[in-house]
Amino acid sequence: MWCAESRLVQSDHAEIYYEVYGSGPPVLFVPGLAEVTLHYYQNIPYFVRAGYQVIVMNLRGHFMSPARDEHCHPRYFPGDIRAICQAENIKRIALICESAGGWGGLRLAVDYPDLVHCLLLMGSPAGVYSEQNYRACTDAAKGVLDAINTGAKRPVDMYANNAEKNFLARQIALLSSSDGGLLPCPTIYLQAMLDRSVWLDPQDMEGYAVPTLIVGGDNDSFIGPRFQRHVATLIPGARLSTFMDAGHEPYWEQPDRFNAVAHDWLKATAW
Repeated sequence: MWCAESRLVQSDHAEIYYEVYGSGPPVLFVPGLAEVTLHYYQNIPYFVRAGYQVIVMNLRGHFMSPARDEHCHPRYFPGDIRAICQAENIKRIALICESAGGWGGLRLAVDYPDLVHCLLLMGSPAGVYSEQNYRACTDAAKGVLDAINTGAKRPVDMYANNAEKNFLARQIALLSSSDGGLLPCPTIYLQAMLDRSVWLDPQDMEGYAVPTLIVGGDNDSFIGPRFQRHVATLIPGARLSTFMDAGHEPYWEQPDRFNAVAHDWLKATAW
């Protein structure tokens, strides 16, 4: 038997909510925008049964992780992850980062390679700069902001050909919002992700050696199809796993397949 332990940790102008399940080598799920711990209900039991300590968190500014608007910025994500590791006395960890969460995971792996054993980025440009990658994020953010400005609540269907998943994701996302919108602070976060100061430049990646797997759906209507293939070329040594019939969030759309791919990756890195 196992159950969740809900915890809070202070981290640079914010309080970060996270949950801990099971025991074993730690694996932290870092969500994307408008996601909360509930989105990982199809993944947590699998990895606990596989013998891992599973930690899931809510990004600052999301449900149970309060932060003022001016502190809702991806520059804080690496510190939030470190704060959880320090609170749990974790010296080394595997990270599984979705979408915007990749800004935190990759930066942490670059700055603290002794802490990050391995990194899995899913549906994430990860904030590693190229003109093509930055333009894709700019176009995606503009599309969402334009939809918000016209009154849409959740303007993009992230999940390819799966109306049920889209519906359920919308309902869960509402739990992270006080006003029924896409995010507690949508325009602030989307604009902050285009802040070049939080993007890694090519020279930042020199000598990078953390084992990294890029997972993406080739039907991603948010960032764009096949973008993950380009991201994989920007991170030294990165490997690629493409879900041909998935959209922006393979872990949510195809949990059985994703769980197997992620577990094989963890085992391949001796975690």
